[in-house]
Amino acid sequence: MSKRYHPLVAAAVLLAIHAAPAQAATATEDEELREVIVTARSLEVTTPLELSRYGYDVEFVSNEQVKRQGFVDVTQALEMLVPGAYLTTQAGAFSYVNLSLQGSRTADVLWTVDGVRINNRLYNGTSPADTLPASMIERIEVLKGGQGLLYGTQASAGVINVVTKAFSDKPDGAVMLGGDSRDGLHANGYFRGALGEHQFVAWASKDKTDGYSLYDAYQPGATTRDRAYDVESYGAKYGFSFTDELRLTLQGVHTEAALDYPSPTQTDQNDRNEDILSGRLDYTPDEQVQLFLKGYLHDWDSRFINDVTDPFAEYWGFKDFGMSAAAQFDAQRGLAYLVGLDYQKYRGRDEVLLIEGLTEKAQA
Repeated sequence: MSKRYHPLVAAAVLLAIHAAPAQAATATEDEELREVIVTARSLEVTTPLELSRYGYDVEFVSNEQVKRQGFVDVTQALEMLVPGAYLTTQAGAFSYVNLSLQGSRTADVLWTVDGVRINNRLYNGTSPADTLPASMIERIEVLKGGQGLLYGTQASAGVINVVTKAFSDKPDGAVMLGGDSRDGLHANGYFRGALGEHQFVAWASKDKTDGYSLYDAYQPGATTRDRAYDVESYGAKYGFSFTDELRLTLQGVHTEAALDYPSPTQTDQNDRNEDILSGRLDYTPDEQVQLFLKGYLHDWDSRFINDVTDPFAEYWGFKDFGMSAAAQFDAQRGLAYLVGLDYQKYRGRDEVLLIEGLTEKAQA
């Protein structure tokens, strides 16, 4: 008998450092989030807000919402906070998900981190969000429907874009330690600031549990098997403004994870090492013209152990790299032109499902 998954009961201690005294909030949380997006003055960053103004269905989840409700990973926040997104996990936190945006298939949704795609057609039903900790979230943008194609191919049902910690001119940081009712340990911290025109952000997190039961009843003779996970994530961002119009952003995210997937007869394990590297150049010469050029590399290597008692592991993973560019021209009041290019090339191999090395290109 399967036990219904429910959100964790968590307790946490937060230590925060702020260089300047906090100002009284004079606007709602949603208004403040939208103000931050507008201030960014980057075409890629402001696109979801522009679409929402045109009447498209766009949902925003803020860092404050995630932190206040004690979510552990990205999928928990989506499941509880985004209407129209039906999401179930296979084994609780940090596990595979089944996702439907307004009735779509899981494979029809494009997942991105700061605009960088993290799934492809070879593994379009395997969401890499199972190793994205909640502590790295600045906000989540959920674009429902075909307008998600502005982000590139494989987005016919929409886009889920996880935006990591934002830059700040003022030194700011926090450390959080927590535990939950499933014997879980959660530790994370970040620091951000600026030196002249140079801005930087760095964060690290660790989420671990010794194991919890997925079932509340077993057949006679079946061995009780708990589900454990151990996830470590590290990230860094660097921003530099050559001029008021030209800006460079570099970013890297590294994740190491050991994820259990137990059944009544055995426990499989996915041992993963993942890197996401990206760079973006934004050019905004005036209010009427905005452009950006971006390149990325996504390297995913997994070792699948069919049973934790079996010493042999099988490889599955991929290398994905590509580039995208977009430009928006506001020709006159009420009329804007948006053009873009998306190019992707990846190679994957899977010894578990017996998929030979496959290379594919996608462009739009």
